[in-house]
Amino acid sequence: MSNEARLDVSTVPLVRGGSSFSVMGTVAYSSAADLERGTVMAKVSATGKYVAFTNEAATDGTAIPAGIYLGRTIEAADLDGTDITNLPILSGGCCTVDADQVKLHNSKTLDTAIGGAAAFNATVRDVLAWRGIFVEDTVDIDGFENS
Repeated sequence: MSNEARLDVSTVPLVRGGSSFSVMGTVAYSSAADLERGTVMAKVSATGKYVAFTNEAATDGTAIPAGIYLGRTIEAADLDGTDITNLPILSGGCCTVDADQVKLHNSKTLDTAIGGAAAFNATVRDVLAWRGIFVEDTVDIDGFENS
């Protein structure tokens, strides 16, 4: 018989500084993937519900990043295809977030062009910055102090 223990002792916050605005949103999440803290979210125009950003060419409003999920990880096994209410979404402000903790699905990156480079001429990183969410590579000073 074996026991497995996993400790997450990271003290690096997702939001590193500045003023941030968050909303409690409804997430329509039916993917087979986990909904992890730091996932870039998009918003369905017709319903106002959030979904993980997965398709930069979608025509239902979800081609535009609308924020970053701030809640605890919800494992795929716990998702039953129904809407999940009152989940925290970082929607804007003037804040810096740690690039290492920002998550994108379907092989998207912060440099993914929205709607194709000619259509919108912006990347995921650009759209988040327009919302006041600046994704930056950061260094936690504790890493140097404790080495």
